[in-house]
Amino acid sequence: MRLALGAIWPTLVGAFWGNVLACLPFLIVRDHFGLPAFLAEWVIPLAGIVVGGLLGFLRWRGRYGGQGPVTTHGSAQFGDERRARGALGGADGLIIGRAAGAG
Repeated sequence: MRLALGAIWPTLVGAFWGNVLACLPFLIVRDHFGLPAFLAEWVIPLAGIVVGGLLGFLRWRGRYGGQGPVTTHGSAQFGDERRARGALGGADGLIIGRAAGAG
């Protein structure tokens, strides 16, 4: 599976909000419940970061699929050269692309 750089931002934002949503309630009431410091300061924040980051990544993946956002659109999405050459004879489109083997 190839990951795009576009997955980084949603993952970081998800990790941030996961941390906030996991820690805020426990920071407010941790003295009332008598939570151990290790649990309130390490386990819960790390769990929130991991879960939030995973949800952010899955949201990105659900939006764009496993390959990331599509970088071509319209007439640039031809299956092969035969289809592209066939479209050259038509009057309803413009083909803009790059040379074969250019990436």
